[in-house]
Amino acid sequence: MVLVDSSVWIKIEHERLKLRELVSADERLATCPIVVHEVLRGTRDPERYDAARELLLHVAMYDAPTPLERFEQAAQLYLRCRAGGVTPSSGDCLVAACAIAHDLPLLHFDSGFLHIARFTPLKLFTRS
Repeated sequence: MVLVDSSVWIKIEHERLKLRELVSADERLATCPIVVHEVLRGTRDPERYDAARELLLHVAMYDAPTPLERFEQAAQLYLRCRAGGVTPSSGDCLVAACAIAHDLPLLHFDSGFLHIARFTPLKLFTRS
């Protein structure tokens, strides 16, 4: 199981990248509510919104609904990174907290996660 960040879903939509070029067909995909929010808010029209929503709702969903504990963990990740001289986004911290809590590697195209992984137990998915 691999948690797929919004940076990947958006790149797939805009650059016509194929997800299976990044992960093997036997790899199960997962998402979480903050990723769904980030992807859907970036759609350009109702048809793309509906298509993106349909796709995202057919992968494993973690943290739905998102527990308060996850927001606290995200805040702790943020503070740990800040202490190390890095200021990650709140959204990235929430995605990272979900991945860490469920012991899922994160597939991303966002350098913010590289910084978060330096200061936390976040596992990053290595593309084959």
